[in-house]
Amino acid sequence: MQRIPCVLMRGGTSKGPVFLAWDLPVAIEERDELLLNLMGSGHELEIDGIGGGSPQTSKV
Repeated sequence: MQRIPCVLMRGGTSKGPVFLAWDLPVAIEERDELLLNLMGSGHELEIDGIGGGSPQTSKV
């Protein structure tokens, strides 16, 4: 498991993690996989990540 600093920001009904670019992988494929896993893309309601039960309200 790796740690990446982030801030979970909320605005209205949406929320999402905010990262500094240099804390994320440079390779696009690695970055995309990391962000999808973080949000909980393995489940349609994102219940296995920081998503809030509705993909429409989660932003990266």
